[in-house]
Amino acid sequence: MRVAFAMCLVLLVGCSTTVGQRPQASTSTTHAAVKGASGGVVEYSVDNPSPPGVGCAGCGTASLSGMTAGPDGNVWFMDTGQTLVGRITPAGAIIEFKVPATGSGSRSITTGPDGNIWLTTVAAGVDEQESILRVTPAGKVTQFTVPNHRGPESITTGPDGNLWFTEFWSGTLGRMTPAGVLTEFPIPTPDSDPRGIVTGPDGNLWFLESSRFHTAIARATPSGVITEFVLSPSPSDLNPTSIVSGPDGNLWFAGGREIDRVTVEGAVTQFQLQGQGTPVDLAFGPDGNLWFTDSPTNSIGRMGVDGKMREFPLARQNAQPSGIAAGSDGRIWFTETGVSRIGSIGLTVPAFASSAKVFNFSSAPGATQTVVVTNSGDAPLKIDSAAIAGPDQAQFRIAADTCGATSVAIGAQCKVSVAFTSPSSSGALGAYVRFIDNATGSPHLVYLIAGMPACRLPVFNHTGQGTTGTAAFFNPQSGEVATDPTGGFVPDGNRVRSIATPVLTGYLPATYDRVANRWVPASKEAISPDHTRYVYAAYVGPYQARLHVVEIASGADRTLTTPVGSYGVLRFAAEGIYVNTVGEGTGPGASLVNIDTGAIRRINTTDLVLAVGDGAMWIARLNPNDPHPPVSGMGGPLGNEVDRRDLTTGATTPWLYRPGASVWVVGLSAGEVVIRADGAGGGFWVVTGANKAVPILDPGTGEPPAGAASVIIDGDHIWLTGLDGQYLWSPRLGSVLVSTTSAAPVGTCA
Repeated sequence: MRVAFAMCLVLLVGCSTTVGQRPQASTSTTHAAVKGASGGVVEYSVDNPSPPGVGCAGCGTASLSGMTAGPDGNVWFMDTGQTLVGRITPAGAIIEFKVPATGSGSRSITTGPDGNIWLTTVAAGVDEQESILRVTPAGKVTQFTVPNHRGPESITTGPDGNLWFTEFWSGTLGRMTPAGVLTEFPIPTPDSDPRGIVTGPDGNLWFLESSRFHTAIARATPSGVITEFVLSPSPSDLNPTSIVSGPDGNLWFAGGREIDRVTVEGAVTQFQLQGQGTPVDLAFGPDGNLWFTDSPTNSIGRMGVDGKMREFPLARQNAQPSGIAAGSDGRIWFTETGVSRIGSIGLTVPAFASSAKVFNFSSAPGATQTVVVTNSGDAPLKIDSAAIAGPDQAQFRIAADTCGATSVAIGAQCKVSVAFTSPSSSGALGAYVRFIDNATGSPHLVYLIAGMPACRLPVFNHTGQGTTGTAAFFNPQSGEVATDPTGGFVPDGNRVRSIATPVLTGYLPATYDRVANRWVPASKEAISPDHTRYVYAAYVGPYQARLHVVEIASGADRTLTTPVGSYGVLRFAAEGIYVNTVGEGTGPGASLVNIDTGAIRRINTTDLVLAVGDGAMWIARLNPNDPHPPVSGMGGPLGNEVDRRDLTTGATTPWLYRPGASVWVVGLSAGEVVIRADGAGGGFWVVTGANKAVPILDPGTGEPPAGAASVIIDGDHIWLTGLDGQYLWSPRLGSVLVSTTSAAPVGTCA
C-alpha cells in the first residue's frame, strides 16, 4: 500500500512510499526470479488502485517515463502520472518520492556529478513552474526554477561538472551548476527545438535539433560555442529525440524508423529498423551493445555497433516501453508507461519463434496441424507447458507434444500437434495453444480457429509517407489474402490518385465502398450516405486546407467555396459535411458545411468533438472528479469522458468515463461505439449504451491490445488490426487472431 502524501512538504522534503516487491513476470512463475545477465523479461508493478468513487477500480494512475542508473546501485525512474520520482533495487523493491509537477512531456532524468539524481520538469499548465529538480539518494528534493516557457527537456552531466539541458520552446541550452546557478546559451538556428543531449567522447556536449522544418545534430563546447550539422532526410522522416555516447567513440541517436551513428566530425551512418519500429530511448549495456525501447512494436531492441539488431517483443501489447538504462545487476531496465510497470531483460535472451501463429481448420475439418517452436535466441529456452485454452478449447486437443516441460537449446526445436475434434460444429470457433516459457513475450499463443465465414474483408496497408499502399481482400474461411490491382494509388503532389478510372483523388488509407464497387481515397465517414460522393480536405499549407467533393462515378472534383481552414472531416451526412478543427491535435468545436453552397454553420464552439453518427455528436470532456486527469500537451485539449449529444434535442448523456486517460472514438455503427482510452487505465471498449461497456482484451495477458487504430464494426463482430495481425472480436469469442496480415480493415466482410 502507498502512504498518503497529504502532509508532505513537496519542495524541500522528500515524501517517500515503499511499494512492496511485486514481480509481474512475463515468464512463468518457475522462472520469474531469474536474475543476472541472462534470461527474459521480469516485470514489477508500479500501479496504484484508484481512490474510491472514481469508477476505475484496479486501474492505475502511474505514467512512467525516463530512467537512469543511480549512484546507489539502484535504477531511478520518473512517474509523471503522480508527480513522483522513484528507485527500484535489483531485487525489485520500489520507493517513490513526491516532487513538484513534472508535466506530460517530462522524461529526462540523469545521475549528476554530485552523486544526486537530476530531472527536468515541464509546466503542464499556465500556473505551474518549470524547473530542474535535484533528488538525493535518500529522497530529499530541491527545486531550481528556470524561466517559464523554456520547455526544459533532456538533461545530462557535462564534462565540466555541471548539468546541461535542452530548452525546447526557447531554442537554447541551459547550464546549471550543482548549486543551482543557471546560464543559458542561444542556439544559432531559430526554432531549433532542441531535444536529447549527452556528453560526447570528445569532451563536448552533443544535442539534437528536431523542429518540423529543421533537423540537426549539434556540438557545444563547455564554454557554450555551438556548431550544427544539418541532417537529412526531411524532418518529418527523422524527428530525432534520444542520443547517447557509445563505447566505440561515436555518438548514437534515434530518429524516425532508424538509429544513426555519428562521428565527432559529424559524419552520419544510418541503420534502418524493420517494419513499423520507431526507437524511443537508448542506452548502452555492459555487453557493448546499444539497447532501445520501441513503443510502436512493443519491443526491447538490441543493436551491435556494427548495426546488426534484433527486437524482443513484450507480452503486454500495450506496454509502451519508454525509458531505458543499464542496471548494476548486469540487466537492462526499462519503464512500461502503458501498463504502469518496470521491466528488466538479460543481456542474453531466449527467443520463442513459432512456425505458425494461426491454425485455421475452417476449410480442413478433422485435420491435424503442427507448430514447430525454435529457440532463435542466445540463451536456453525453458518451456514449462503447452496447453489448449480459450472459449472453444473443448473443440480441440493436443495430439502430440515434445515442447512441454522442456529446455530447448539455442537453435534447437520442439513440436506440438493439434487436432480439431468437432468438424461438424457451425459458427466461428476460437481457442489457442498457450506456451508458458522464459522468453520475452510469454505467454506465447498459437490461435486455433474454425467455422470462419466465407466472405471478403477489404483491407488496406498504406506505406511510405501515406502516399502509396496495397489494397486486398481477406477471406477468413480460407485464410487467403488476395491483392486487388484496382485498388492501387500513386502520389499526386501531397495527395494520391487512383490507378483505376475514372481517377479519384484524395488521401490514404483508402476505403472499399461496396455500393460504388470502388476503392475510394477517403475514410468511410467521408463517403456520402448514398455512396455517390466523398469529401476530402486538400492540404494547401501548414494546418490549412480546402474542402473538395468528388463524384465517385465520374471523378469530377469540385472545390467548395468554404474558406481555407484546419478541417478534419467528421461525417458526410445527408444534411451536409460535419467538420472539426485539426492541427497539432484536435481543437474544440464543430461545424456543418452546406454541400451545394459551401456555407459553413458553427454548431459547437466549446467541446472536443470526436465523431458524428447515429444521430449524435460524440464529444470528449474532462470529468472534474478525476484525481489524475490527462494533461494537455502540444496536441491540444484532452477529455477523460465520452458523452453523446443528440443532434436534434441537444440532450447530453455521459457514455464512458476513464479516469486518468484521454478518450477517443475509433468506431461507430448501428448503436455501437468503440472507444479507445490512452494513458492510465487505457484500452478499448465496445459501448452499446450509457456506461454499458465491454473491454476488448488480449487473451494471452487479459490486457488491452495495442496498435488497433483501425476498427470496423460488422454486426456483432468487430475486425481490428493489432501488432500480430488481423483480429476478430465478439462478445462470446473475445479477441481471436485470424490472420497475420498487417493491413487494416476498411470495410465490412461480405
